[in-house]
Amino acid sequence: MKRIERVINDLRNYFSDKKILEVACGDADFARIVSKHAQYVLGIDISLERAARHGFSADNIEFQEMDAAQMSIESETFDTVVIYNAIGHLGDNLEECFSEMIRVLKNRGHIVFIATWSMDKRLLSKLNQKDFLCTKARHIAKIKNRTYWASVWQKKG
Repeated sequence: MKRIERVINDLRNYFSDKKILEVACGDADFARIVSKHAQYVLGIDISLERAARHGFSADNIEFQEMDAAQMSIESETFDTVVIYNAIGHLGDNLEECFSEMIRVLKNRGHIVFIATWSMDKRLLSKLNQKDFLCTKARHIAKIKNRTYWASVWQKKG
């Protein structure tokens, strides 16, 4: 949990008082912790089985089963979209998922890719080379330290 708290503290400008979507939320630890700082958090995953085990509840957080490549969310809803240790889970659908993330993101909103696992760090290091990212967003920040790597993109407006 301390790792997630450090990430949130370091990147607080993208989370504080924002409407946040966490894609592929898994056990939802990130969503639960960031909800203490955010205006609202929606965690989505193809299956909420892992998230449901924790039984967490707060007024500003919600979880929904949803395919990240075909989100049933209105366009331009969120200030920030987060993918925490889940890039590898998006697999071959990364381009479709990214298009959906851009669609639900408000104009000039941010997508924050965060990796603490070596597999996700390897995939994150290759993201900047993806043409489909550069057509709809611009890369504005990269963080690499011993705790985590992050890549921040801003929707072109």
